[in-house]
Amino acid sequence: MWRILQALGRQMAASQFRRSADAWIFRAPAPWVVGPRPHYLVNEAQKSTIETIVGVGYILLYLFVILAIVWFALYPGARIVNRSSQLEDHLLTFMLGCLSLGVLYNVYQYFALWPLLRRLPRTAEQITLVERSAPMARLSIPLLIFALLFLAAMMLFIAHGALKSHGWDPAAYIAIVAIGALGAYYGAALWVKRRLGRT
Repeated sequence: MWRILQALGRQMAASQFRRSADAWIFRAPAPWVVGPRPHYLVNEAQKSTIETIVGVGYILLYLFVILAIVWFALYPGARIVNRSSQLEDHLLTFMLGCLSLGVLYNVYQYFALWPLLRRLPRTAEQITLVERSAPMARLSIPLLIFALLFLAAMMLFIAHGALKSHGWDPAAYIAIVAIGALGAYYGAALWVKRRLGRT
């Protein structure tokens, strides 16, 4: 079981590690979602421990995602605010829940790893955006461009509907922010791929 968790954590945390001369550089989580992250030097045993903790976190994340999908499918009448459209309110609730999972997972990582990280030495070396985006850059350029165009079309369609509506629709603006963040991620992967000269 621990080997499975460690293998999952190794795959998911690959962009958070970089090999140095005599240790591993680890890009640690921070209590905030965006902004600079501290970097630590870890040995092989500490790296394995971190990968196991990350693996446990992703198992919990997957379970919460499954529960959110089941809730969305089985309880279409669930509402958090009194809106004219029950479906819109249900979609808003689902999107807010999915967005909050990323924040909660980041908080979990921070507090779960803090007892280990507080005893480790920090390093001035940084894992760059190019290195962090390398896994996504393995996708082909046409596929990345198609994903960007598709997301851009979705953003324009949702923005057009939001601007035409006479009332404030938070679901539309939350969707625009979420799609924009995903588009920025794919855009960074495309930039990395072109910079590395991959085909």
